[in-house]
Amino acid sequence: MNNEQKVDQLIKCMQSQSTSLPDMDVRDRVMDRVHSFHRFHYTKDLGRKIRKYPVWLTAAALLFVTTVSVSAATFFKTDWNGIQVMIDGSIEGSTTNTSVGSTTSYKTHLDEAISKMSDTWKIVSIEEAEEQMGFTALRPKMIDMIDHHYILSESFGVLAHDTNYRVKSEDEWWLGGIYDVFRLDQNDVVVKQNLDPAMTQSIRDEITMSLTFQDASWENIEIANDALAMYTTTGDKNLLIINYKNSDHQVISIELQGNVTKEELIQLAKSYL
Repeated sequence: MNNEQKVDQLIKCMQSQSTSLPDMDVRDRVMDRVHSFHRFHYTKDLGRKIRKYPVWLTAAALLFVTTVSVSAATFFKTDWNGIQVMIDGSIEGSTTNTSVGSTTSYKTHLDEAISKMSDTWKIVSIEEAEEQMGFTALRPKMIDMIDHHYILSESFGVLAHDTNYRVKSEDEWWLGGIYDVFRLDQNDVVVKQNLDPAMTQSIRDEITMSLTFQDASWENIEIANDALAMYTTTGDKNLLIINYKNSDHQVISIELQGNVTKEELIQLAKSYL
């Protein structure tokens, strides 16, 4: 109670002495990628982010943070190849491993989306996709897959008919990428790869960049050198996102998703790195 009274008194005092600051609209440069289908997202910011708030509100917020329990939220922050990476508002390491085969698989949703948007997207060979996307896709080591009972069932690329195509709304699923589909027992695991131009530019040109994972319970995974790996679960589908820097200083984004456990996704990811 004493802490709450002190906070109230401080806010009232600062409100009486504060001067309003002008509103500032600063729009961040963001990647042309949409992850709404996954029901969570992570954000990328290039350059310097500027926000202004009334001084009394900022000070009060900082004081309030010092009075709450440290266990109420977990904050993770690291530096990866000069890129600032953090988990914002998530509980690190608290995700539950799941292996659920009763719900509609990610692979089924992917097939339906490609079929419904055939006027926009086309299925091509990996070679054609690599040529247009400007990077060489990572390929899994067969011996690793055999050891862990993975079966590679499909490999293909998805490209837009119009190379200048952009998504029409935030609800649209961006399908472009290079895909591998694996079978593990009765479950499908989809591995999607894309070149990440923003992160590549940041590393090559030493441009300031931040990467924030939010709106889900994210966990940082130590998986391999030159790789940033983040894991989350939606309850019935698990997702492992890896950003990997290759020998050409390109950053390849790898997304592994399916109704399998975290450990099984990590095993499959390691076969690519």
